[in-house]
Amino acid sequence: MLIMLMAIEDEKERSKARQIYENYVGIMRCKAYLILNNRQDADDAVHNAFVRILDHLESLPDPQSTQTKWYVVKAAENAAIDIWRKRNRISEVSYNEALEIKNFQEPYEGDNKIIKEILKLSERDKEYLLLKHVYGYKNAEIGKLLNMKEDAVKKAVRRAEDRLEEKCREEGLL
Repeated sequence: MLIMLMAIEDEKERSKARQIYENYVGIMRCKAYLILNNRQDADDAVHNAFVRILDHLESLPDPQSTQTKWYVVKAAENAAIDIWRKRNRISEVSYNEALEIKNFQEPYEGDNKIIKEILKLSERDKEYLLLKHVYGYKNAEIGKLLNMKEDAVKKAVRRAEDRLEEKCREEGLL
């Protein structure tokens, strides 16, 4: 961390970054550990968060402010969630397994009306929603899996969400 601090040329900004780090590293580490349950991963999350914080250092107010504290803790939380998602996505389900689940043809007998509306969507729309919202893939990752550009995936996911919303409105669910 000291190397990153030393890379900041402006002494005032370096002092601000040092204060933020010293004031909040403990709470950042604690927040990350609560999500990851692993000290090394929590330390990695804090490091990643601090790199992001340094990118936005000039926009942060006084290091002692509530706004700065909130931003720093939220940065650590988001970094920890990113690590958690990467770790769990790899170990929990592969893309092929996700497709097998999507193509499972048993009739749905549950009471969840929204799931019934999802099942009425096209196979492609179901695939986008499954990958994005159930398995947590990012648009860039979906693009790689489906050989699409990230912007095209973003639009396709949005259209699938819009079609689902329309179906739910027609059925009086929204």
